Amino acid sequence: MTYVRTPEFKTFHSGYMSGAWDFETILAAAQKALKGKRYDTLVGIGLSGAIVVPRLAASLGKHALIIRKPNDGSHSWLPAEGTLGHRWIFVDDFIDTGATYNRVKETVANLIERDNEFTTKYVGDFLYNTGRFEAARKGDQHDDH
Repeated sequence: MTYVRTPEFKTFHSGYMSGAWDFETILAAAQKALKGKRYDTLVGIGLSGAIVVPRLAASLGKHALIIRKPNDGSHSWLPAEGTLGHRWIFVDDFIDTGATYNRVKETVANLIERDNEFTTKYVGDFLYNTGRFEAARKGDQHDDH
């Protein structure tokens, strides 16, 4: 763990989370990578998602939804907090094994499964550590319903 000590404050950042704190860089990368994409919601998960997604969504004029990690110890019975629109992008630092990506897709599908009048479509991923947008994989461009 690294920290910066000033006379008034002490800041703690792990190497893992350091990218999530650099909002100006994330915003500039998102504006470039997401330009021309049709979406209304940014979806994130966990602590890094809670740090990045609401602020990024507000800056871009979009909705935000944060998926809870399993057994996160929260006081809520909901698996997610926020607003889900009809076209969403998953925002994360990177996608490694796909387990987090799969958990997010499954949770979104479960959130709306009983509402036959609401559809939402996964558009792709914005990976803020690299500043890249990756379009939805073939077979994942379906409407979640």
